[in-house]
Amino acid sequence: MVVGIVGAGGAMAAATRGPTCDQQITQLNSRLLGSAPPADPEALRQRYAAYEKAFATICGPPASPSPVQPSPGDNAPPYVPTEGIFEPAEDILPQWDFVNYWVGHVGDQWVSVYAGSQDADPTQGGVVVMPKGSPPGQFLPTPVAAGSVKIVSAQGTTLTLLAADGTTVVFDVRSESYVA
Repeated sequence: MVVGIVGAGGAMAAATRGPTCDQQITQLNSRLLGSAPPADPEALRQRYAAYEKAFATICGPPASPSPVQPSPGDNAPPYVPTEGIFEPAEDILPQWDFVNYWVGHVGDQWVSVYAGSQDADPTQGGVVVMPKGSPPGQFLPTPVAAGSVKIVSAQGTTLTLLAADGTTVVFDVRSESYVA
């Protein structure tokens, strides 16, 4: 269920007069989402569809679509995992600062790999591997302390990481190790 949209991320209306995108979105939220959601699932679906259609016409398409997909946590229950690279990363461990994460299959199991750096030493990047339903594994530091890392591509279970200083590192999820 959509709760509301706060703003349009700084996009401005094309016309010089009339309400801005943010003002139009506020009005839309009030008009379509201001009342309690209907109990009937079909009525709720129709309300959601009307909201999405109206929202899409307010400020037009985004200037440049992001190559990163929305977080799988945004899906309504029951959650069905989606493979891919996602931003932003969830704060799963307080001592680490994760930038993004990958979700995929390793054998017959769903696995997430979180990439980022240590809070105590931001020059040390690394990953944490977390099989679905299991607690996070240990932080696996990159072979070279080159800053926080971000997952930039995935081929099967091989992830390419880009460090803050531009260094590229390859991580094999299956073996949970870095490869040359």
